[in-house]
Amino acid sequence: MAERRKYESTRRGNPRQLTVAQHIHSRWCISNFADKDGCVAVLRRGQTKPFCTKPDNDIFCVKRAWGEHLERGLFLEVEGSFHEVVKSALTTGSVTNHQSVTKYVTIWQIRAQFAERPPDDVVLQGIESSPLSGWTKDEEEILEKKRWTFLRGGTVPGRLSAFIPAVRDFHFTMSQLKNVRWGVLRTKDCPGFICPDRPAHELYVPIARTMALVAGYVDQEVDSVTVDDLNQSTQEQAGQLVFGHPVDIGAFVDRRETAQFSAGMITPTGS
Repeated sequence: MAERRKYESTRRGNPRQLTVAQHIHSRWCISNFADKDGCVAVLRRGQTKPFCTKPDNDIFCVKRAWGEHLERGLFLEVEGSFHEVVKSALTTGSVTNHQSVTKYVTIWQIRAQFAERPPDDVVLQGIESSPLSGWTKDEEEILEKKRWTFLRGGTVPGRLSAFIPAVRDFHFTMSQLKNVRWGVLRTKDCPGFICPDRPAHELYVPIARTMALVAGYVDQEVDSVTVDDLNQSTQEQAGQLVFGHPVDIGAFVDRRETAQFSAGMITPTGS
């Protein structure tokens, strides 16, 4: 993963209450995998030992990669609709609003891309001064809170310019996937699903330890072999980490180590 650029801090104390830590995957969605203490287990890429943390940990976030216009506009609207779909699916075992799922997967991917490569500032050629420039720091934050765009000389800050490619990519993806239908996979008597930090290429979204959504499949119950295969694929396609209920992440690590031992990839202690 490329080194993240330093984000622009707010005024001391963040008096305009701008969103600084922006979740790539919804905090509410992450919390669906938490244990009774509200913690999820996280396994970083390349590491063998998971750790437990809360869903609001900055490990799930990027700092001010996009502006309030996206955070409190498109992203919030899509999240809210998706949360309702998930609540319904957890109760009924089926998806009724398929587009809401596709919309969420789309913004999840957009946010993951912004986290990987924060948008650059945009220099507007031929503009040296403008009524939209020359603001104080506090005035800029007021404008951003109201979801306006401002200039600094002839430059648009990257997090504000992110709105244009985000909306463009959102509508393009939705035009390509508008007919996708989502099936619900359920598991009961085996270790549960784990979740990646970014969408898998197969359009697959774990929504709780006992349930996942997958495009193009009918609602069905799956066995432990299928769950193991899906979890392995999830780990391989994740960006920087996977997370899940501590029991399920622990079981995943144990099965992976057992498989590596059987394949001769791990040397027994003391040999």
